[in-house]
Amino acid sequence: VSIISAINFATMYKYILLKRKKSLTVMRLCGCTNKKAESIYLSECILFSSVSYILATMCYDVIMKKCLASFFENIKDAHSLMNYTVQFFLFTVVNVFVLYFTIRKNVRAQIKTMLSGGE
Repeated sequence: VSIISAINFATMYKYILLKRKKSLTVMRLCGCTNKKAESIYLSECILFSSVSYILATMCYDVIMKKCLASFFENIKDAHSLMNYTVQFFLFTVVNVFVLYFTIRKNVRAQIKTMLSGGE
């Protein structure tokens, strides 16, 4: 599930990058390099996905787990802090890996399009 979520997030962020062509153009005009633009976008993704993951996990742990405990006897044992930590690590590693290549490809492609005069 973590791997599929990371790939889904990368696909969503690819759409966001396409919508931010003008802001990337302005950043490039102000002297932003490819690496700097990639690191800005990757940092934004990591921050957003980490906070979202932690908030969703807390909501699940506090609200949903109590509701589901009456249906599933071993739910409290199955979802421990160690499991959350491993899932978060796996999600983050896959997310960074997939996003790095997605962002790199899109930033460089958008710069080539801007330089050739395309919209």
